[in-house]
Amino acid sequence: MKRIREGEGTFWVFSGEVSKKLPVFYNPQMEFDRNLTIQILREMGIKRYCDALAGSGLRGIRAALEGGVSEVVLNDSNKKAVEVIGRNLEENGIQGEVYNRDVNLLLRAFRYNKFDAIDIDPFGSFIGALDSALRAIKRKHGLLCLTSTDTAALCGVSMKTCVRRYDAHPLRTAYAKEIGLRILIGACVRMSARYEMAINPIFAYNRRHYFRLFLETKAGIKSADAMLRRVSYLQHCFKCDWRGYTRINEFRRECPRCGNRLEWAGPLWDAEFASSELEVEAKRGGDELKSFVELVKREQDITTPFYEIHHLSKLHHVASPKRGDLLQWLEGRETHFSRTGVRSNRYPDLYDFYRTKS
Repeated sequence: MKRIREGEGTFWVFSGEVSKKLPVFYNPQMEFDRNLTIQILREMGIKRYCDALAGSGLRGIRAALEGGVSEVVLNDSNKKAVEVIGRNLEENGIQGEVYNRDVNLLLRAFRYNKFDAIDIDPFGSFIGALDSALRAIKRKHGLLCLTSTDTAALCGVSMKTCVRRYDAHPLRTAYAKEIGLRILIGACVRMSARYEMAINPIFAYNRRHYFRLFLETKAGIKSADAMLRRVSYLQHCFKCDWRGYTRINEFRRECPRCGNRLEWAGPLWDAEFASSELEVEAKRGGDELKSFVELVKREQDITTPFYEIHHLSKLHHVASPKRGDLLQWLEGRETHFSRTGVRSNRYPDLYDFYRTKS
């Protein structure tokens, strides 16, 4: 083990290749995401926080040190992790409840003593613990912090897995990561509605090999129904790259642009996945974090999935234009999903641009 410093705390962690083989999991590359989590907890005024798969306990202890959290519950099914969590709590002078339980058993034990925020960051998908989390989270102004690393399923590589886990059909396109993120949010909206509860995305994104969601809860049938109205389907043309949201009773057979057969994905979330009201402080997370949050917030102006410049250029057999020129011409937006991606509602102009160049 080695002693490290992160944020305002010091921690004992196991070093080595980041994998399940570590005695207790610790990923130094996730510091960016821990910084963001701390800022969102502070912004939301979270006081009672549960990290249901805590590993070394860094995120939960930092939540107490920096995020304004006054009550921390840390859990891991790994007995060695529980020992390390205890040592790190003592190292930082933090009081916390520590448990060594299966994540679902832990969360169901707290269904009558609910949390302000629940964090679930597993290997793979959080979906197996979502129902338990919905029972243990406050129905009004609670916060679900969820991570999923099963990009193969969500991005269309393993289609049957996505259908089994999320009851949704993915699509392997140039913007598959955005489809995957929207499938995740849609699955959470549909599951929360069973309990007459709505969830609203405060901030959601894709980075490296994973998706991360911050979802605020709201109680009531009307709220749940309103969120369900933002769950729809996406149709896509592999010939000309047209795409559009639709309802299940409004499916098209042919592409309105080129007449080719359309494919589909969903059900998925078709609205904004980040709140314009979210603010982060550069002094706490650095300029990189603040710039990332502002980028994700700006792209919410356009909810149609982004276009990949290189993919369109290859499709039409033309040289790729500069993204800056295309953004200005289309009055579009950058996207955090891809450095060569463009968000635009002006597809006819985009299509005509590439067609005239080919």
